[in-house]
Amino acid sequence: MDYSIIEKILKQENIKYTTITKSNTGFTNQVFFIDDKYVIKLCGEHTKPKKLENEIAFYNNVKLDCIPKYIADGNVGNTRYLIIEKLKGHSLFNIWHTLDNTTRNNIVVKICDILNQFHSCDYRYLSSQLIDDNWLEIMYRRFDKNIDVLSKRGFDTQFMLDFKQHQSENIFTQQKMCLIYNDAHFDNFIYNDGEVKLIDFDRVKYASIDYELLIIKQMLDNPMKFAGEEDEPNVKMADYDGIYETIKKLCPDMFNFKCIDDRVFVYQFLYNLGNAYEYDRNNWIEEEIAKFKNHFNL
Repeated sequence: MDYSIIEKILKQENIKYTTITKSNTGFTNQVFFIDDKYVIKLCGEHTKPKKLENEIAFYNNVKLDCIPKYIADGNVGNTRYLIIEKLKGHSLFNIWHTLDNTTRNNIVVKICDILNQFHSCDYRYLSSQLIDDNWLEIMYRRFDKNIDVLSKRGFDTQFMLDFKQHQSENIFTQQKMCLIYNDAHFDNFIYNDGEVKLIDFDRVKYASIDYELLIIKQMLDNPMKFAGEEDEPNVKMADYDGIYETIKKLCPDMFNFKCIDDRVFVYQFLYNLGNAYEYDRNNWIEEEIAKFKNHFNL
């Protein structure tokens, strides 16, 4: 593989190295490991530059002990890059099946502490376009967008119009806006010698705090979909029992909403619709709509 762009970055940053290895993961950006010390992220060929910019902005403005150390960011020609410390350890998906229940519980406690710290971080470094303090209006816009997409695909959208007009205000008026991580699945938590750290911050956003539960619930409902290919054979649903209840106990602010179960159900519904659009699977869309109608008696 041609590593010339990585070599130019390392020369520009005056970083000495022995080996360069391309990661097999990294869905948003191209990721490279430099010896066992650094990670370099480049904007991927098929991804939006704003994802990497979002992560660079996070590292330049948010200080937490549970994240990799920031090293540098810059440009080589038209290529934007970020360099961070390479953490020691393994993703939780990689080792979860090897851990006893006591260790697992201790890890979930640490995850809750990390998320609570995260939600207390100052969000004001985000550009003003990314800060909207009206969660109900944000949800209205998401409904409108999906109504438009579904209509163009030939689906009857009256059910969603009815939900938006008659139920959504009661469900989504309550809010607690803050900075959320927005990607809390086990591939993004690194475990080493009793410590847990967090990686990958390109999805960080300003939202109602309970929106953090979307990815958590998606992962716990179907951990196989979030595990790397090499970890899939070791994923067993029973190993993830009780995690949601522990999070509910230790992160009460995320659950302190009168319609929390309905809210998370809607977040998952819209998330799954988005994936179904991406993969052009009308049968999946039909399944999601049926579950939504049943849940809300539409």
